[in-house]
Amino acid sequence: MMNVLKFVPLRDGFGDMGIIFPMLIGLGIIIMPMIMVIAIVWIESYGKRKRSEYEANLYAKAIEHGQELPKAVLDRLGKNTRKKSPLENGIILLSIGAGISLFFMFAEGVTVNGFSHSVANGMAMGIIPAALGVGHLIVHFLENRRKRGQDDEK
Repeated sequence: MMNVLKFVPLRDGFGDMGIIFPMLIGLGIIIMPMIMVIAIVWIESYGKRKRSEYEANLYAKAIEHGQELPKAVLDRLGKNTRKKSPLENGIILLSIGAGISLFFMFAEGVTVNGFSHSVANGMAMGIIPAALGVGHLIVHFLENRRKRGQDDEK
């Protein structure tokens, strides 16, 4: 008598896939956010590169045809046109941290002994972006104080 391997269907109904299909789903759940972040960064950098190439071609054609570029265009070349200030970053991060903390504070409500353990952990997660926001605000105010001090010396 020969030993024959028998297929025994699993209870989860995946048939031949057995345990592989659920593992692939779990792996996909873990990997997909990373792929999305990479895709977003790539799309953004690709767009910036294409925009820069377009502007460079436009300026080159203008120079070829003998047109002079305005001073504002020349000043803008090679510079970042939009940079967030520390004040803007600080307010955004502080708001995100406060929002996370408030969400978890009201998510489960208050128990007899105060906040439950999970609510306290959730509120603590909001402290991280809030602390970063406070740091950005401090940088903003210190830079303004330094700039005012330099302007007073002139």
